[in-house]
Amino acid sequence: MSAAIAADDGLDPLANGIGADVTAGSGWSINEGVLTPERGEDRSYVVTNVRFDNAEITLEFNPEAGTNSGVFARCQDPEAITPESCYEFNIWDAHPNQDRRTGAIVMLSPPTAMVGTEDQWNFMRIRLEGTRLQVWVNDTLTNDITHDQLSEGHIAFQYGGDNGMVLFRNISIKELP
Repeated sequence: MSAAIAADDGLDPLANGIGADVTAGSGWSINEGVLTPERGEDRSYVVTNVRFDNAEITLEFNPEAGTNSGVFARCQDPEAITPESCYEFNIWDAHPNQDRRTGAIVMLSPPTAMVGTEDQWNFMRIRLEGTRLQVWVNDTLTNDITHDQLSEGHIAFQYGGDNGMVLFRNISIKELP
């Protein structure tokens, strides 16, 4: 399931007018600036209406222990969010394959540093500039690669389903030249 996001009444956890109007029935809500999925068994996403090529995404996230979540970028189809059709910047400290844990770019590159994030607010910065993909978790660079598969697309925030809750706040998407 995915929920489109668009600006609404100052409840905008996304910057630059991209907005975050999370509608009833989407499985997501915004309360006091915190983007929150509805707890359940099904995986769900909030997806930008706007496509981006070069951008810097910053956000805070708070995952429960065991949570599977992530930020997807340059997604080709907003209705089919997958690591094959997007770049997935993972949030999952306890991933059974530690090459795909928090800070990894799923299916492309393991994290270069292990940063624990469970049960606390954390900071993530993702920079997409041409073919260069970078991610920092709590100011630690965890990935810096080049990859030319996807040049533009939507950005999505993931709730992984019944394995744990995740919260997002202070989300900013800055377009880069």
